[in-house]
Amino acid sequence: MPTENLIQSMQASITPCIFISGLGLVLLSMTNRLGRSVDRIRTFTAELKTASDEEAPGIRAQINIIYRRCHILQTAIGLVAVSMFFVSSIMLMLFSTLAFNIQLIAFIKIFFTASLGCFILALVFFFRDVCLSLDSLKIEMENLR
Repeated sequence: MPTENLIQSMQASITPCIFISGLGLVLLSMTNRLGRSVDRIRTFTAELKTASDEEAPGIRAQINIIYRRCHILQTAIGLVAVSMFFVSSIMLMLFSTLAFNIQLIAFIKIFFTASLGCFILALVFFFRDVCLSLDSLKIEMENLR
């Protein structure tokens, strides 16, 4: 293999590696948010057992919002995982193209597009989670009045 082709192949392989690292950081952030949401639901359910009749509706409303957030985060995490699968597959296809001279350019383009699409959808769900967390905070602030 000529040196130019090797250098180009290595440069092409760097992009998926950087992308998968970024996806990993986003995934870490999302799983942390999910864990905190689950912990918050457990805290609220414990509070609900001793809450007065006046406090209970506000606590239930917050539990419902946080539970919806958990489902949204679950979807976002799944989309990031699928995006990581596509990026990993791209790396395998790039290696196969280099090592075995198999032309998989069309598949690489499709998988890259699918990976970006999944990542964009995951970010949309992630933003929705942020918006819902503010709704929950609004309920908590109203209970202070």
